Amino acid sequence: MTQLTSTNAVSLHDLEIFFSAVGIRVENERKRKEKIDLRKATRFNIFSLIDPDENKLSDILKDLLDPKGTHGQGALFLQLFFKSLQIDADPQLLVAAKIHRETQTYGISKFRRRIDVMIDAAVCIAMENKVDSPDQEDQIKDYLEHLGHPWPKFLFPSCRPQGPPCLRG
Repeated sequence: MTQLTSTNAVSLHDLEIFFSAVGIRVENERKRKEKIDLRKATRFNIFSLIDPDENKLSDILKDLLDPKGTHGQGALFLQLFFKSLQIDADPQLLVAAKIHRETQTYGISKFRRRIDVMIDAAVCIAMENKVDSPDQEDQIKDYLEHLGHPWPKFLFPSCRPQGPPCLRG
């Protein structure tokens, strides 16, 4: 156990000064974050206010990624999504992108499957939402087979809490 000596003793006055300075810094940081939140809403999470199921979540994703979506932001969200996936894409191609819901598979043996959200732009991006349900038998394999037919380049990011990493073809 360390003994306090006169050289390392801390007075009550020193502690008051220290905690007063910390309190000022904490308050300044709170004000700084409050100012940032006026423009960026860093603590806001719409999903904490609603409890969407897989289909509703896919509807939300489709609308946000659609350059013609109700958000009125054009291709901004789609550009940010491509950037997060480290895909370089011509902004003009993204503006003209088509975002589909429940895209049926074809040209494969299990042709009645549906891909939740599909982006048809510079590259094909297919998303299958799995919030609370497991994959069906051979589901990912079938989707990858379907995606390999019309699109030589495609991306299949994982949209599940625990899932495989992004698959590229």
